[in-house]
Amino acid sequence: DKEMEHGGCAPRILSLDDYFLVEKEVETKDDNGKKIITK
Repeated sequence: DKEMEHGGCAPRILSLDDYFLVEKEVETKDDNGKKIITK
């Protein structure tokens, strides 16, 4: 709580934040020009 009072970041609970950051969709194109969405 003291970190928050002094403008620090909120403490992260478990590694859920990392999990959701990694699980974003990335859009790429294959050799034929088709869009491929990978998670």
